[in-house]
Amino acid sequence: MRKRIFYLIFPFSLFLLSGLFRGQREELRAPGGGEFSEPRRVAHYFVVAVIAAISGWYSVVQLRKDWATLRDRNKK
Repeated sequence: MRKRIFYLIFPFSLFLLSGLFRGQREELRAPGGGEFSEPRRVAHYFVVAVIAAISGWYSVVQLRKDWATLRDRNKK
């Protein structure tokens, strides 16, 4: 039951990676007024990509277990 949360995390992380939530690329500014650097932007996308990969993996594992459970219920 606990791993089913990855069913929600995976599409959300793909949504964050796709950039569909942004209309156009903006210059991000830090609270102090400085701009965010390109390495910081790369780090952000790397972290979101790792989250997408891990949640995708666990989603596939959980989906296989759920599918096997449903098949076993239908055979009875």
